[in-house]
Amino acid sequence: MLFLFNLVYAATWGTVAFLVPTEIFPSDLRAQGNGFGITGWAIGVGWAVLVNPIMFGHLENRTYFLFAGLNLLWIPIVYLLYPETKDRSLESIDAMFSSSSPFFNQMERSYELNKDVVALAGGERAKSVASVEKGHEPGTYK
Repeated sequence: MLFLFNLVYAATWGTVAFLVPTEIFPSDLRAQGNGFGITGWAIGVGWAVLVNPIMFGHLENRTYFLFAGLNLLWIPIVYLLYPETKDRSLESIDAMFSSSSPFFNQMERSYELNKDVVALAGGERAKSVASVEKGHEPGTYK
């Protein structure tokens, strides 16, 4: 049972601390955001390692139900507060987070309002990235 739990957890929730900060932070804060995300993960894992033997001693196999309940508690939090970043550029993710509301539907509205700005920024970025990938500064190679 423990093996199955660890397998499912590592493939789902276990990746969140590593993946979400790389997508949601702007470029100038991405390294610090990753650092805080992984630090939070490490503190949580360390806490769980210290507390689990005590919990298993008192609750025995009901400890699994506690963890299952906590995972179920996260479902509405993730659904309401974590925006979908699939198939979006980093610029469009920045536009989503320009909303003052932490709720996903408000972030989507903010994204829709700023879509034209995002498209313009993406086009300019594509030109500069293409020239840098060729090893030339913009405007120095014809």
